[in-house]
Amino acid sequence: MIVSVSRRTDIPAFYPEWFFKRLEEGHAVSVNPFNKNQRKHIPLREDDVTAFVFWTRDVTALLEHAHLLRNYTYYVQFTFTPYGVDVEPDAQDKKRRLAKLKAFSEHAGKERIVWRYDPVLLTDRYTEAWHMERFRSLLSHLAPVVGEVVISFVRTYRKNRRALKKAGVHAPDREGRRRIAHGFHDEAKRHGLTLSVCADTIEGVPSSRCIDNRRIAALTGKPLSYQKDSGQRPDCGCTNSVDIGAYDSCVRGCLYCYATHGKARAEKKRARKHPQDASLTIDHSAQIAE
Repeated sequence: MIVSVSRRTDIPAFYPEWFFKRLEEGHAVSVNPFNKNQRKHIPLREDDVTAFVFWTRDVTALLEHAHLLRNYTYYVQFTFTPYGVDVEPDAQDKKRRLAKLKAFSEHAGKERIVWRYDPVLLTDRYTEAWHMERFRSLLSHLAPVVGEVVISFVRTYRKNRRALKKAGVHAPDREGRRRIAHGFHDEAKRHGLTLSVCADTIEGVPSSRCIDNRRIAALTGKPLSYQKDSGQRPDCGCTNSVDIGAYDSCVRGCLYCYATHGKARAEKKRARKHPQDASLTIDHSAQIAE
């Protein structure tokens, strides 16, 4: 079983105590986000977990608790983008997060790190030329410490539609996506990095599997069959996994986020009493006391 930690929220950044308590207890509970009465017991013992795939913008807690992961196979999807506070309110923290990533790479190995330039969005300020310049600059810092780079293009969802429209954000058209993907691909190649594109098909650029049976097989030295995750978008190449996160619990407030209704709502939910020995994730914690 591959465990995703988590597409729905940044558990390593905001809920590491909860996660590592779950490892100690040996299980978590996955709640169907569309039907909270449907719950699935997820065993987390070493023999139960094929691999953890972490999704985060900050590896500090993973670095500090690395000894607790030593008997598990894992890798990290690390999102790092060059936007300002108008798009990512916590943008001022990026230098510290980059320094922590470098330290984590030295400890765990760059083969455990996938850099996500995610998502690519366009405005009057954030143009194709701007992205190309910033991507080239970031490569000089990140190429030595990551094993791969994945890009994706912004998409409109119910939770981000209003914010994106208000900010004048739009996705590049098909030709724009092709130009950006090929430009990024060529730059990454010059730095010795493989680049793939997430949930899109662009001729001449590999498609990614963010939950990747091939990467896990390489880390374990054992073959792992590919079972497509039917719960994801049609163009998604991810291998089947189970996610233990919860929507509306990340408080970063990124403009493009598909997983929250906004920072204020997430902060309200996070402020609830959250017992660290609870098997449910943050926005279901109130149900435990009831």
